[in-house]
Amino acid sequence: MAETRDAVGSPARSVLRIAVPMLPADLVAVLVPLAVLALMGRIDGDAHYVRALFMPVQFLFLALIAGIGASNQVAAAVAHGAGDLRAAGAALRADARIAAGAGAAFSVL
Repeated sequence: MAETRDAVGSPARSVLRIAVPMLPADLVAVLVPLAVLALMGRIDGDAHYVRALFMPVQFLFLALIAGIGASNQVAAAVAHGAGDLRAAGAALRADARIAAGAGAAFSVL
């Protein structure tokens, strides 16, 4: 066990190496709703009505994208951990296709 840990590095370093690239996306996911909230404070009542009609659809898309994104991230991480870079790339390409399709559907609404 000690040999494996020495060869790979500390567990904290491994986690940080994976987590740091994901941090900007998570920060954006937190900051965008705050920006939307700030903008909603400046709009009139009719715009609030339209936004209220749109919110359930937005939450549906957020839930779908979060679920699909998490499952594809896990699939890519498992494949990468197993050394199968071809499968990891396939999982990432599938995630990109799903995101593009969902983005197109979301923009139509």
